[in-house]
Amino acid sequence: SVSSDNDGIHASRDTAISLTANGSNLIGSLTKSIGKEGIDAEKNAQVTLMAETGNNEIYSVLNGINEKNSKIELSASAGSNKIISSDGNGIFADRDDDPEKKSSVTLTALDNTIESEEYGIYALTGSEVKLDAKGTDNAITSGNKSAIYANKGIVALTAKGNNSLAAEGPTINADQGGKITLKAETGNNSVSSDNDGIHASRDTA
Repeated sequence: SVSSDNDGIHASRDTAISLTANGSNLIGSLTKSIGKEGIDAEKNAQVTLMAETGNNEIYSVLNGINEKNSKIELSASAGSNKIISSDGNGIFADRDDDPEKKSSVTLTALDNTIESEEYGIYALTGSEVKLDAKGTDNAITSGNKSAIYANKGIVALTAKGNNSLAAEGPTINADQGGKITLKAETGNNSVSSDNDGIHASRDTA
């Protein structure tokens, strides 16, 4: 487990960090969140969390995952991926306009859960965020923004069961070429909002 008043994991540019646990990878806890970002990855960094029989859990004050021009993967083949941000975004992903640069966040588990005060997933400028729930559901809850916001970014959710999204702002918000895809293989796509359920601006899909 990782406990810190600053970032839980900070990957500087051109570095690689890999954590493999027979049980769970815990970044922060329910009783004490990471003081800043759960995972912060700079240009060309790679961060991999693999939980073989347990969960990957991130509890942070600011963004659960904060990445730019980097690659982050969370895998829990027999458990869950959980990201809880008390005052930030669940996942913030960005890439420079250079098409040669890569920027991606991938969560693969039996189920994936994101709870945040701001955006659940915030994908900018060609970044790609993928959630794959191979057992049951993807669930994203936003306190006062959107569950998913894609501005020139790409977000794809695939669930064996359901994709459940809830937010006070527009739950699904695509802008300026953003692309958002939800696939529920045996269940439903559920969108709940106090604002627009789905908001699509120009050049979006």
